[in-house]
Amino acid sequence: MSSILATENLDFGNSESTSANTSHAESTNARNISLISDEELQKMKETRIPLNTKHNTAWAVRVWKEWADETNSKAPANEKVEPNICKVSDVELMHWLAKFVVEVRKKATKGECYPPNTLYQLCCALLRYLRNNGCPALSFFEDPNFKHFQDSIDAEMKRLTGQGVGANVKQAQAFSEADEDKLWTSKLLDDHTASVLLNTMVFLIGKNFALRSCREHRLLKFSQLTLEPACGTEPEKLVYVSFGEKNNLGGLKQSNMKRKRVEHSYK
Repeated sequence: MSSILATENLDFGNSESTSANTSHAESTNARNISLISDEELQKMKETRIPLNTKHNTAWAVRVWKEWADETNSKAPANEKVEPNICKVSDVELMHWLAKFVVEVRKKATKGECYPPNTLYQLCCALLRYLRNNGCPALSFFEDPNFKHFQDSIDAEMKRLTGQGVGANVKQAQAFSEADEDKLWTSKLLDDHTASVLLNTMVFLIGKNFALRSCREHRLLKFSQLTLEPACGTEPEKLVYVSFGEKNNLGGLKQSNMKRKRVEHSYK
């Protein structure tokens, strides 16, 4: 009992100053976090998708709708396809995807089949669209419930490959030293006018820093360049470090990839 009474008679006059000190310590240790709204977070999430990927996804959804509309114009009333792929159930999706990969044709050259890889990319884009619109767990390439579709696209891709469809793939030609010499001798690269000088700078920066896309050019910053002094046997260097490139934007899937680093030595 005496210990309890002693506690009750303690002087807590310094409690206010103690609280003030605690508040000061908390404010000193604050992280200065930056709050964002749900709308801002949604906009930030949308920036993770490259523009070309957005175009590819929109193209695939458009191909599906046009195929569905044409199918509906020819099929019986009891075999209609839902043009909005987001409204298709899993069972219907398995059925119609299997038909889609066999029936779909190019629009520009009517009746011509898509190459096997393009057909696969079409389905990948549709899957990406569905995952971003309410079906994040959908995986019709691995899900055993979609085996009918998997067997159908496998058979169609093998059929197209056997017919030589897509065998001649257009590839960008390597830019040789002779090609560059022609640009210099023809004065397309030079400094005689402001526009030609600008083109020359864009060319040289792209060449020397191994830039692969217009985006890398547009977002180039001085902070990506460092002049490292000579050290021991190492000469002075101009170092370029990528802040994100075409195949390595620094997201979850590229977390183990190293940033591109280009060095030019001064001797």
